[in-house]
Amino acid sequence: GTYPLPPGDFGLYFQNRIVVKTADTDIIATDILSDRYDPLNTFTVNQGGNDSIVGVLPWIENQFLVFMQKSIYVAYIDPRFDPTAPDQSQITVVTTEVGCLAIRCR
Repeated sequence: GTYPLPPGDFGLYFQNRIVVKTADTDIIATDILSDRYDPLNTFTVNQGGNDSIVGVLPWIENQFLVFMQKSIYVAYIDPRFDPTAPDQSQITVVTTEVGCLAIRCR
């Protein structure tokens, strides 16, 4: 099932989806052209790393950057249209050597 989008600190409109930071290490992406989300579209970034998300920025194609205080990640949202196909969405680390301290860095 899908659920209404919970409140968040900030977000962006990206590839016909709304992406919202809902917790220090959590990002939710809505379904395409919807304001509702499936729990499978929840990304947890660097949980347990004593780090928190401070900004997100559109990148290329179906990817966006996730800036944390001490690290940077790339999130890929699989644009699959066939619900029976496996989801290839993923979070990949770019660096743990540098991050962003400014809130909502752009």
